[in-house]
Amino acid sequence: MKYLIFLIGCFLLTGCHDKTNITALSKEYFEKENVFFNPQWTCCYIIPGGGCSGCITSGIHFLTKNKEHFSHNQEKNVVVFTSVLSQKLLRRSFKNAKLEDFNFIIDTANVYTVDFKEHIYPLIVYLENGKIIQVDIQSPETNALTKLVEHLNQQHNE
Repeated sequence: MKYLIFLIGCFLLTGCHDKTNITALSKEYFEKENVFFNPQWTCCYIIPGGGCSGCITSGIHFLTKNKEHFSHNQEKNVVVFTSVLSQKLLRRSFKNAKLEDFNFIIDTANVYTVDFKEHIYPLIVYLENGKIIQVDIQSPETNALTKLVEHLNQQHNE
């Protein structure tokens, strides 16, 4: 019985997300696909239309809570929605905010849709002059949103 509990615990810790170098994988993928990022952007928050529903929901909640950092009035941070099946449902998911309040792109061509295992999770791409510095994945096992808050607050204080 202890062995079974141990195996289940190990599976839960490593089950749906391996520890690949997501920054290197993302750089390679975006370069191979000729995806360019606006040189004015310092943060590109990519939220898939399907995948880890809890992560996507928390990502949208994060946006509404931190609207001033992603508002359409600023140019440093952008939100990209990929694989959107219904813009109407996307708009409804914002409840107390309007999608138009944000600096956003609805990626209908799926340019920013990554083609590797982590495609089910939101990605936070940190940029400098259009070049990827770092990529974090927002999953149940990461604290990517905490790091993003620190980045946004630092950006705000500059």
